[in-house]
Amino acid sequence: EALLNELLDDMDLFGFKREPLMRKSISDKWSMLKRQKMLDSQIHSPKYLIQQLRENFSYDDLREISSLLVTVRKEWCRQFCQQNGHIELLLILSITQAKIDFGLQQEQSYEIIQTCLSSIRSIIDIKDTSKYITSQPNSLKTIINSICFDSKILTTIFDILINFIFENDTNEQNQIKTTKKILNYFNNLDKNDQNGWEIILTILKTPNDKFYHMFLRSLISFLSALSLFFCKYPSLFNDWYTEVEKIGLIQLLNSLKEDPPVMKLSELV
Repeated sequence: EALLNELLDDMDLFGFKREPLMRKSISDKWSMLKRQKMLDSQIHSPKYLIQQLRENFSYDDLREISSLLVTVRKEWCRQFCQQNGHIELLLILSITQAKIDFGLQQEQSYEIIQTCLSSIRSIIDIKDTSKYITSQPNSLKTIINSICFDSKILTTIFDILINFIFENDTNEQNQIKTTKKILNYFNNLDKNDQNGWEIILTILKTPNDKFYHMFLRSLISFLSALSLFFCKYPSLFNDWYTEVEKIGLIQLLNSLKEDPPVMKLSELV
């Protein structure tokens, strides 16, 4: 019983998902444990895949890591981070972005960025491993520097940044520091002479993008997270509002007509 509880905890199965499994017979429970042990033995270990990233990088290995972080037990993710796999992801992200900035991008550069960011999102989504990302020096800057004119990439970045904002919700000073960094990095970003807010505006003007609706909802969630913080610090809000109003972002968001309707920015703030 204890082994099964440990397995289900590690698989994030609680409530109504857990109840039918706990009602199974002892024989069925034992079969489930043996089947999971067999499945665990069939996947590559974190150590092996991290070594592959360091010594013989391939996009297929990176994609496998991203898939495993989503589909396998939390323990795999913990081991991956304990062996500094998260640092490898941030390093690959930084190097790939630097190559793009210098015009040296390769065929799969943007796929590599998206896959790294998806992996980082999986790590930061788990309470036990989120600190590996949020406490890593320059991780926030590296992630925001990956912003580009790609709605799918930006959607993933929004999801990650929301976790950064709420990671320190019990420590107000750290939350202030983190949110200020996010705003500064957005303001100071320079991609084709556009900062982070201007890139958002550019993407919003291309609603035929197949990821547009997902991007828009993720953007609203990100702005909602910021607005909770702005309520406490009106001076920061005023600076941000002045910046985004100047470029026309607020006006555009308030004019959008979506089905279902998107919350107006005026309702957020």
